[in-house]
Amino acid sequence: MPPKEFLILVFICIGLVIVKFIYHKVKTPNDNISPQISREVQVIKKHQDGMFARMGGTYGLYVLKKDRKKYITFKNIKNDVKTELVVPTNDYAKIQKGQIGILITQGSRYVKFECISHKEITP
Repeated sequence: MPPKEFLILVFICIGLVIVKFIYHKVKTPNDNISPQISREVQVIKKHQDGMFARMGGTYGLYVLKKDRKKYITFKNIKNDVKTELVVPTNDYAKIQKGQIGILITQGSRYVKFECISHKEITP
């Protein structure tokens, strides 16, 4: 018979997988039924998540992440509201800080950015 700790660990792992699955199913359909919204924005910041992930342990084992998320922060020109979105790698490479364009989102998901100009807005 396996030790109690092992069984508890297995149930915790199964529970985490179920929670992740339910969260994904609840969030995704809401984005899919949301209307696409376009607004004029300026790119104010670009960054990626960390290159290394800490695996824990006494000595802090770090491993190289294979897929890094790319983030871009957009500022709405009309009301100065900032929005940070995860963008695909291809778009991340094309979009530059200071660009002004039309941002299209669907719910909390990035759809497209169409550049209008490269001028920065002065406050």
